[in-house]
Amino acid sequence: MAWRTKKFPDYSPSTLAKIDTALRAAFEYALEVKGERFIPPRIKSPEQNLVERRRPTIDDDKFYKLQAHLRNKFQDELSQPLQSVPLKAEQLFLFYCWIETLEHTGIRPWSSKNLAMKMTDIERRKSNSGDIQLFVKRTEKGHTYTAPATRYWIHTLNRLDAFYRARGLKKRKWLLCHSRDNPAMGVKKGDPIASFKTAWNTAIRDLGFNDSHLPKNKRFTPYTIRHRVITRMLVENPDLSPIEIAANVGSSLEMVSKIYFEHRAMRNYEKLQENTVDYSSVVDTYSTSGGWKGTIQRDSEEHLSLYRENPKFVGGVKPIQGEK
Repeated sequence: MAWRTKKFPDYSPSTLAKIDTALRAAFEYALEVKGERFIPPRIKSPEQNLVERRRPTIDDDKFYKLQAHLRNKFQDELSQPLQSVPLKAEQLFLFYCWIETLEHTGIRPWSSKNLAMKMTDIERRKSNSGDIQLFVKRTEKGHTYTAPATRYWIHTLNRLDAFYRARGLKKRKWLLCHSRDNPAMGVKKGDPIASFKTAWNTAIRDLGFNDSHLPKNKRFTPYTIRHRVITRMLVENPDLSPIEIAANVGSSLEMVSKIYFEHRAMRNYEKLQENTVDYSSVVDTYSTSGGWKGTIQRDSEEHLSLYRENPKFVGGVKPIQGEK
């Protein structure tokens, strides 16, 4: 144990545990199937050390800088006529929507086609008062759970619907899929996007958030958004027990208790007490090509003006004021 810990310092306890499982299976196969005669070594798996190995939580300042950085790279180009929109701008927009999905659901960031979110995983309900309720069904690490999403996520879903509808993908199987064929990459239009790893690493590098000299468990990864969401749940919902929160995000009680419970008294407590963004106070605006341009205040003069020009420019959301 000491040898491999020293030889492979970056291996997490969970990675070493998987190796241990494979070794035990190999020894069992040799004994029971091949008839080998030997006493297999006793393998002691490492302790998880969840607190020590916890990755940092991305704070509001860094998260909003990341969002602004991405918007500056795609928003103007995405508003061009459809045939003029660069593929890079489309890819960055989809990456942005992926980040918003993590922020508003708290699910684990997927990194394979098998785990990509399907449209059928999303359930929309209405509360007794008529407000939208959003839920995501996920199967991760061998078990299934239903994660409640913030109401603001409806904006992300609407933006994606407008984007794909303009590109002939009105009915799609996947929440985030490729918008064009790319034979060089073996990608077909409509295929699920397996991972945003390259896009994440590029954005984090451009913003200087990760020091290359830091150990891996101290660097910002997409998982840090999940940490951020669970932390917010704990701090803003004192009436919810760690058991309930663990169930909502598909995590273990041990993980939530050991890693996140400490954040109830973190420095920016008052800031975290604020409610999530009011989804009904803003309206998304779109170009003629279905590209998301940004958000404006609902029922503002700009909202009224754009609606009168073309309801599609505001996703069909009718302003209250000025319309009889």
